[in-house]
Amino acid sequence: MPPGGHSIGLAMEDAALVARLIDHIKPANIHDVFPRFTELRTPRIDRDYNEAEKRWEGVTTVSSWWQVVREYVYWIFVALFARHIEKSFGYDIYQQEL
Repeated sequence: MPPGGHSIGLAMEDAALVARLIDHIKPANIHDVFPRFTELRTPRIDRDYNEAEKRWEGVTTVSSWWQVVREYVYWIFVALFARHIEKSFGYDIYQQEL
């Protein structure tokens, strides 16, 4: 899963979505909620997983010296691409259409 604690955020989103689905569907059995949950969450989880995998590959293919340089330069890129980051960290599970 994504590094840097991002998977904790995804787990919290999962819990909120399950709670919302239970309230929305009012299932007789909790297992009735999970097909819809999977349908809603799979695209986001797959996207985040693929991004994390690309980042990990970038780390494993460079020298330790270059990794230190990248770490310092990283914050410049964060400022430049803040809109992309907002898509991920600004995601509101309560806006997900059920």
